[in-house]
Amino acid sequence: MKTTAFSDMAMGGVTQADIRYARSKLAEVAATHPFLFKEGYGCGGDFDGTPLTGADPAEFVRAVEFLKRLEQIPTPDRNRTSTGYTHIAERWWHRRRYATPLAGNHISNGVFIAAAITLGFPIRRIHNNRNVQIGISRRSLRTLDQ
Repeated sequence: MKTTAFSDMAMGGVTQADIRYARSKLAEVAATHPFLFKEGYGCGGDFDGTPLTGADPAEFVRAVEFLKRLEQIPTPDRNRTSTGYTHIAERWWHRRRYATPLAGNHISNGVFIAAAITLGFPIRRIHNNRNVQIGISRRSLRTLDQ
């Protein structure tokens, strides 16, 4: 991924290149992870949900931009889930005022998981749950707020 594709992120904007990148990556992840939906993984026989390809590409761009600032660790953290990370990412976007009033800062669980997969973060599915555990360094999360 080229960093220049996200040059308008400081203004809260998403470029056409960002949208094309997001759509292609969401389609790629959807093909390799057929049970991953916008809401997260299908579980307990419940495989209904919005497909990843139907997600807002801006959510994916926000998740990628947030994850690019974090350090990967080889073993997923068992103390946090993907939903918890989405809330941290949304608060980070809100504090940085990257999101304009017209562009929200919401990031869906499944879209966040897709971004983590795209960037090569190790994930571990939680049995019968929509969430995953992700290999994100706690230290990098702490330093992100400084």
